[in-house]
Amino acid sequence: MSLSATSPMSQMAAPGSAPVRLPLALEAVKLELALDVSDIRTLGFAESVRAGARRIDGEYLFDLPASGLAAGYQRIAVVRASAADQHTLLFVLLEDDGETLSVAEPDADLAGLAAFAEAFVELLQRL
Repeated sequence: MSLSATSPMSQMAAPGSAPVRLPLALEAVKLELALDVSDIRTLGFAESVRAGARRIDGEYLFDLPASGLAAGYQRIAVVRASAADQHTLLFVLLEDDGETLSVAEPDADLAGLAAFAEAFVELLQRL
């Protein structure tokens, strides 16, 4: 099992060159470090992400199949991380191999999912 050290969703590359990965924000790095990939086999993806979110005082929002949203991934979980009264949405992606996790910040590829997650949070706050 492995854990990606940079965001798979924030890659930029010139044609014919290797992708360049941009560094993640501090909260994303904290989440990556908090995720225990060995938990996937015993707890499953959702519970592993919940445990990682708790370790950073974040909030697990939901997870869903990645089909149609991110090629090469099985599932996407959304975590809301907080720091200094600021909230950040982070995505935890489970690759098709079922053992590799990546943490990504919202970008153009996942803008629709980010907007849905923000609306979800707003709805929860009103309840």
